Amino acid sequence: MEQVMDKIISEIEELKATDEFVQVMDIQTDVKFEDPGLVVVAEYPYIFVSPLSESPVSDTLGRAGYDVRRLEIAIGIVINAADYFDYTVSEAAGVRQLVQSSTLLRERLRRLSKRNLDGLAGVRNVVVLSTSYVPDLRDQTFVRVAVTNISVERQYQHEE
Repeated sequence: MEQVMDKIISEIEELKATDEFVQVMDIQTDVKFEDPGLVVVAEYPYIFVSPLSESPVSDTLGRAGYDVRRLEIAIGIVINAADYFDYTVSEAAGVRQLVQSSTLLRERLRRLSKRNLDGLAGVRNVVVLSTSYVPDLRDQTFVRVAVTNISVERQYQHEE
């Protein structure tokens, strides 16, 4: 799980540096391994990658055998809604930017070259499962979060 999470973090770091992503949302902080929950206001917006579950898909017997496991991972983009407030607009603050940035994330992960995370050993497939948009109150800060859930199938060789 840890190697897959590190690879996904690396992919997101590359994505958030692209001109297309920066035009939608300029994120100055590093991608976080798990959602810290409370951060200082200056750290918004930020992205986190969080492990959800790991479950068996199939396995074979013997020394030459292998296990296939499904890893479920959440990728969250978190904004401080106050940073996007505009009284002249009749929409929830920041939701449009969350939709645009999470769309760019999904498109990147759906590319054929990313389906095996650029050849990370054992990765068979990456599937984007869903994206949900959740309002939240953290301490005194009203935040909005776009959470994209992905599933990664990875094969692990048996060890002696």
